[in-house]
Amino acid sequence: MSDDRRPIPGEWLMTGAAVLWGSAYPASGIVLAELPPFATTAWRGLLALVALVIVLAVRGRLADGLGQRGQWLRLGVLALLAGPAFVVGQNVGVERAGPSVTSFVAGSYPIVAVLLAPLVLPERLTPRVVLALVIALAGTLLLARPGGAHIDAVGVAAGVGASLAFGAYLVLARRWGTSHGIRPMQIAVTNMTALVVVGGVLQLIADAGALPASLTLGGWFWLTWIAVPCGAGAHLLAMTAVRRLPAGRSSPFLLLAPVTGALLSAILVGERLDPLQLGGGALIVAAIALATLPGIRLARSMPA
Repeated sequence: MSDDRRPIPGEWLMTGAAVLWGSAYPASGIVLAELPPFATTAWRGLLALVALVIVLAVRGRLADGLGQRGQWLRLGVLALLAGPAFVVGQNVGVERAGPSVTSFVAGSYPIVAVLLAPLVLPERLTPRVVLALVIALAGTLLLARPGGAHIDAVGVAAGVGASLAFGAYLVLARRWGTSHGIRPMQIAVTNMTALVVVGGVLQLIADAGALPASLTLGGWFWLTWIAVPCGAGAHLLAMTAVRRLPAGRSSPFLLLAPVTGALLSAILVGERLDPLQLGGGALIVAAIALATLPGIRLARSMPA
């Protein structure tokens, strides 16, 4: 009997991945009410790593998650950028500035990637990208508005740092993925391992007693949510999607993540932006579109 099932379209898969990434912001806000940022980072990495290992074991492809000797240094750099640097920045941003603001600020990494690309890739910086940066900065100022919106400056800075780290990861992942054969699953496994190690060490230094997770049932649910569906799950969806989409077609879906983060923050944690902040978020989304929709060539390096 023939199998008439058709593969799920790449557009649907990327939509799912983007929505999951966006949902991680309010979900992180719920977890951070019970667990410090560094401990959240470590537990998030551990749960996601277990999920990835199970998937690889079921598929009989455990070796796919292991890097080779000549890849270790570059895998380590990629893991630190997309793992602890991004997630710690995201967690601190959510804790101090709120999930809505952080979803827009940290979610601006596609602009950072396009800005950094000419430094390491055979690409040039266009006036369109420079304009996108200016618009994104204006949007960030409207979101934060020192003295107006009363948004914690350290939280906004943490979100900016997360965006810079992930933008750098996208550029380097594309370069090294081609030149050194580094595969997305290798990056994913290394990322989650780095989350466990770095998050755990930082929490031990800050407050060792807070590392053992003492969460309510709801806290465990949302921690599992950001680790497995939003972490390992979204990564697998994105990896599958980019194989089914032409180069650059996945870029528009990145716009869904910050919008989803803001909408779900209003629903799940009751956080609502004022009109000027909403305008700032709209400017950031417009800036991402301006920088990426003409056909960003970094779309094949998706979050791990």
